[in-house]
Amino acid sequence: MNLIKIKKAIRALFWRRDLRALRYGVAASAEHSACLRRLKGIRTLVDIGANKGQFALEATKWHDATVIAFEPLKHERGLVERIFSDRENFTVYPFALGSADGEIDFNVSAASDSSSVLDQTALQTDHFPATQNARKEKVAIRRLDHVIDKASLVHPALCKIDVQGYELVTLEGFGDLIASFDYLIVELSNVSFYAGAPNSAEVISHLAGRGFHIENIYNIYRKDGVCLQADFLFARNS
Repeated sequence: MNLIKIKKAIRALFWRRDLRALRYGVAASAEHSACLRRLKGIRTLVDIGANKGQFALEATKWHDATVIAFEPLKHERGLVERIFSDRENFTVYPFALGSADGEIDFNVSAASDSSSVLDQTALQTDHFPATQNARKEKVAIRRLDHVIDKASLVHPALCKIDVQGYELVTLEGFGDLIASFDYLIVELSNVSFYAGAPNSAEVISHLAGRGFHIENIYNIYRKDGVCLQADFLFARNS
């Protein structure tokens, strides 16, 4: 077990749900703590790319929010359901999110949190060993605005998007629902870890056109002094 995993396991001793999650081999994403603590009184969290519930575990420490999660992979979704089985106002949908409803081939990574609709490039496993694609499976895909409506998004509303290069397509499926979010946390890359993925500048430009600005940047991954990936906190313009 590496040092980061050891620190997360020790930290979990202080949180009841985290202890339950550890029994399933899941630890809260402590790396998002600084960002989540900065935000005040989030009432609704939409977690796109929930994986095993790592982000939701961290978010619900700091915010008593209704959680609407999306995870297309059955095994990972089952873990989320078990970890949060005792929490009211927690829903996990069995969909990937995109710009149209249907079915799509989904690349399942050896490290499931690196799974994506998109094919990986050689850069992905060069920088993140043991995350190579293991198989493909068919999953359901939906537009977000076909699954939830404005009335379900009580303010302040936060959406976290971690879709491994599929950000712009996912955002297209928000439609006018994008105006109902106060904050977005989006993992973005400056190099092509996934074939056809947008550069961070493209997503930043898209969100600027939809009324969002960069509030802060977290979890910067650098190599040779160059920023390759980071989590961006966007806030709706006043």
